[in-house]
Amino acid sequence: MPPYTGRVLSRALDCQRTSHRTVITITDLTERRRAQAAITRLELIAASVDEAIIIHTPDGIITSWNQAAERIYGYVEEEVVGRHVSIIHPPAISRS
Repeated sequence: MPPYTGRVLSRALDCQRTSHRTVITITDLTERRRAQAAITRLELIAASVDEAIIIHTPDGIITSWNQAAERIYGYVEEEVVGRHVSIIHPPAISRS
């Protein structure tokens, strides 16, 4: 597969349907493919370890977790994705 993709966006045709102008875009996919390969490697690593791996946004919203996390915490991934990590790590109770 070539490291690029292209597509015709528009064509101007005259009444004989002869093309006079064609607009084509070409997108280099090298970086996208490299990033996808890195993600695939990380997913394989996460799937093969027995430790819980929980991926979340900086504000604590769970975006992914592995099967070990499912086993340890008792939630399948579909139940927790989009929820805050506090469902598995409740905020500390303040001591007054």
